[in-house]
Amino acid sequence: MNKEIRIDIAKIFNSILQKWWIIVCSMAAFLAAANVYAEATVVKTYEATTIVFSMAYESLSDSLTGASALSAYADLATSRKVAEIALTYLSGEYEYDANDIKSMISTSTTATNSSRLSEKIYITAKAESPEHAVAIANAVANAFVIEMQSMTGGNTVQVLDSAQKGYISNGNEKNLIRVIGAFIGMIIPIMIIFFKGILTDEVYRIEDAACDGELEILAVIPDFDNK
Repeated sequence: MNKEIRIDIAKIFNSILQKWWIIVCSMAAFLAAANVYAEATVVKTYEATTIVFSMAYESLSDSLTGASALSAYADLATSRKVAEIALTYLSGEYEYDANDIKSMISTSTTATNSSRLSEKIYITAKAESPEHAVAIANAVANAFVIEMQSMTGGNTVQVLDSAQKGYISNGNEKNLIRVIGAFIGMIIPIMIIFFKGILTDEVYRIEDAACDGELEILAVIPDFDNK
């Protein structure tokens, strides 16, 4: 029984190899369709990041206050209050409201030394144009610094590096859609060939003609090419 299974799989595999051009054409067609879909549905998104940090002073208490406050209130950067302040830094050409600004911002923090006397917060803005991403990141960073200075009563929190350039943040999404499309285009014809080989009623072996011994074979007439 195992031998029969191996023979059948071998025939199916050979059939797949013989029809490689169908698989290639299918992959090309699905890849083209996936590319059209990706271009039509995936909107390019750009991101820009501004770095805010708490400066370490000679006073240990001041350094700890600024660093701990920056770490504890990092989520303030994504608040509506900061978004509303950020709008004042943006000119009228940016048609956003506070909710739009909030949805575009994300943050992450890191300590600049092992004693955590200084902290950095990365404020990242995502938008459909690099210019907007840069402007929003810088505006939110400035608004965040104002709020932090108001809360701590000091100026230990400052902007370290302003955003200068926006970068594409979702370029891999289009490539992923293309890969999935090509993969589907490869799998579909392979599966059709595979199941067609399993379900076929064609006879390839003497044992098949004899229904595995249920019928008696009287003779076998060989097929010769006439030359």
